[in-house]
Amino acid sequence: MNKIFELSANISTPLMLAGFFASAFFFIARQIIKANIFPQLTKQFGGEILKLIIQRLFVLALIAMILGFLGYITDKINPSKFINSEDLEHYEKPHSNLIKLILEHIDAIDVAPRPNEKNLTFKFKVIPKSKNKYVPIKNKGTLLIMDSVGHAKEYTFEVNIDDQGIKPQIVSYLYLDGLINKIDYQNLLDKKNYKVKCIFYYDSDVFPTIQQYSSGFFKLSKTSISDLSNNDQLTTKAASTTVTPIKSKIGFIGVKKDHTLTDSQNEEYEGIKTIVVSSNRRAIYTRMHAQISVIAMNKSLEEFRKVVESNVNYIKTERLHNLVNNIIVELDEIERATKIEISDSDFKLIEKSKVIIIKAVDELCKSVRLNCKRPKNLIETYFFDIDGANNSVEVWFP
Repeated sequence: MNKIFELSANISTPLMLAGFFASAFFFIARQIIKANIFPQLTKQFGGEILKLIIQRLFVLALIAMILGFLGYITDKINPSKFINSEDLEHYEKPHSNLIKLILEHIDAIDVAPRPNEKNLTFKFKVIPKSKNKYVPIKNKGTLLIMDSVGHAKEYTFEVNIDDQGIKPQIVSYLYLDGLINKIDYQNLLDKKNYKVKCIFYYDSDVFPTIQQYSSGFFKLSKTSISDLSNNDQLTTKAASTTVTPIKSKIGFIGVKKDHTLTDSQNEEYEGIKTIVVSSNRRAIYTRMHAQISVIAMNKSLEEFRKVVESNVNYIKTERLHNLVNNIIVELDEIERATKIEISDSDFKLIEKSKVIIIKAVDELCKSVRLNCKRPKNLIETYFFDIDGANNSVEVWFP
């Protein structure tokens, strides 16, 4: 009997319920026959009773399976979610007036592996209207581009936000990040009638809803976007293989580059450069201590991991490829060390992994003659949010 109760407790779908009922009917019918409670019957009459039991059992099992299948299909077409009491206590119910979005900044940068696309990052200040509950936001958002004749084009972007959602009574930030076609990007900058809208969604995994939060349409211009690709351009002199020294955000002081590289070598060079640019963040170079946010560090390192993984296949030289793989391995070590409560020994392991990453980045710089003026070891700085974790480390110029 205990096994029956265990089995019924594990039933989670209509199809499983239908199978359970069919098995239950069969079990009951068999036990009735085995009980030998019927008087001695003639063969003809006993056969008719058995036939009747089998027919009724078959019909009931068939009905149960049909209803179970219909229930399964209905749930797939129109999914419903059980809302538990913890969600009710922790999260605000879907409503259009839960947050206010204020656009603060837009970054754009070229992506080496995808020369026909541009990476855009929209930073929004979020003012919560909730007093004591979180607002859960889906990790996918939409960038809607409207052309001059009213035709709309949608891009699905990543949303960077705290796992629990938007905190109550605290101003926080939302980041909408993704790739768009460079033609669309130029149209947004050059054509007056093009405009965009950023859309965030209430997380329907918490409460079933289609509630969304929109920035409203706005226009872009060259003055409203920080195009980091322009800052990273390496200006060459005619008939020279050396690059004019520049002081850029990424910490490149000067570069020597052979202009006779093959396409594969150029891809490798651009891939390494992209990784080096992305590594210039406090999340990597900061020593572990109480004045940093581990959550912000992990989010920043996850962004860096995506850059590394998207470029590793462009690096064909075995030694350099191994260096990049070592970076991924150490990022894994840091992620594992921060999944549970962090101890002093975990701090040391994380710092050890960071040092290995720093040395690997330094080797990548040297391999393609990128003169990166970065700290050679961990430094004493601090950050409390994703903005701080993404900030570049101080660069000391000679």
